[in-house]
Amino acid sequence: MRHRLGAVAVCLLLALSACGSHPDPGSATVTTFSADRGPLDFGGEGGQALDPPRHFRHRWSASIGELLLCSRGSTPIVLTGVKMKSTGLVNVRALVHRVPPKSLAGVPGKNRRRYADFGSSLGGPPHFDGSRTSPLGSYTTAISGLKVPTCRDDEKWDGQLSRGRIPSGVYTELVITASTGRHGGRLQQTWVDFTMDGRPGRQPLGWKLILCGDDPRLASMCR
Repeated sequence: MRHRLGAVAVCLLLALSACGSHPDPGSATVTTFSADRGPLDFGGEGGQALDPPRHFRHRWSASIGELLLCSRGSTPIVLTGVKMKSTGLVNVRALVHRVPPKSLAGVPGKNRRRYADFGSSLGGPPHFDGSRTSPLGSYTTAISGLKVPTCRDDEKWDGQLSRGRIPSGVYTELVITASTGRHGGRLQQTWVDFTMDGRPGRQPLGWKLILCGDDPRLASMCR
């Protein structure tokens, strides 16, 4: 399976259980799940701390990807939105990156991983800052209405890619991008909203994004 690399990245495997939910006190109809026991699997939890580029004038931006987005069970899950809380960041966006098989058809087997997903990068999709291979596929902020693939489908996709084959399914990951100035900032919390078999739910994402800067509150999280 995919591994996440970052200056302060810590990856903890989540228990494959969908129990442990509790009613959202702010709504009688929305069920809020815990990060590690909800129906969605984001591939772990931890953080990415990114240093600014060597030269920038006023603002710079960065993105984290490879945030696995799949359903642990067989009940259909449809996304309805992503909400984020941050300090010191602007233009914070969540996108879904999808890579269909045809996007990788012309790429040699040993290079397909480089063109499929990414851990983190300066800049934003689809071209980022030009210093790395830009993943193929499409990016969209129109998240509402997108169907989440099952984790079994994702494991099959990953296995086929690891063997140098063209995957038979569509790879799906969540990408978060943001901008900041010389003080830096951080993404404190992200919630993914969805419906499961028609019932609304919400699950927090256990990944944090830190754009390093002069703010002393970021010192312990940045190199």
